[in-house]
Amino acid sequence: MQVYCTDGTVVDCARYEVNEYGLVLYGTENQQERERYDTTDSQQVGFVPHDRLWYVLPEGVTPQAGLSAPGQGQSGAGTRPQPQPRG
Repeated sequence: MQVYCTDGTVVDCARYEVNEYGLVLYGTENQQERERYDTTDSQQVGFVPHDRLWYVLPEGVTPQAGLSAPGQGQSGAGTRPQPQPRG
C-alpha cells in the first residue's frame, strides 16, 4: 500500500491501523529480511496524523492525473478538477 500525505510525502507499507490520532504504518514484505527483532510481526515504519493524511492506495494504483495534494499545484484550487466553461 502507499500512503499519500498532504505535503506530497508517499510512504510504502504492508498494512496500517487507525487510531484516534492517525494511521500507524507497518513494514513491507521487503523489510522482513531486515527486521530488527526476531519476530514474524511487521515493525512500525511510520505514523501519519489524520490532518496530514490525503489518501491510501493499494500497490500498483496511481492517483488520477491532474489531481494534486491540498496546498500544492494550482493555488486556490481543491483536490478535485474544476469545471471548464463551455464556449
